[in-house]
Amino acid sequence: MVLTCEISIGKFLFRNVNSVHIEHSRKKVGDTCVITMPRKYESKSLAKEIKEGDKVSVILGYDGRDMKTEFTGFVN
Repeated sequence: MVLTCEISIGKFLFRNVNSVHIEHSRKKVGDTCVITMPRKYESKSLAKEIKEGDKVSVILGYDGRDMKTEFTGFVN
């Protein structure tokens, strides 16, 4: 089985990332998600395009099936 992802940040859609860490907690007001991108996305122009307040959606599944929204939030 291969992990499949669709991660949207603002107007961008990413289908491959190095890692995603989602933390759900009843003790905190909101959930958090840390996304580590591959080096090929490291560019100053992309960093300028993603801004605080942009909507984030993380959809995960296996082999492209059973895709489920695991996180929705905003860039902080």
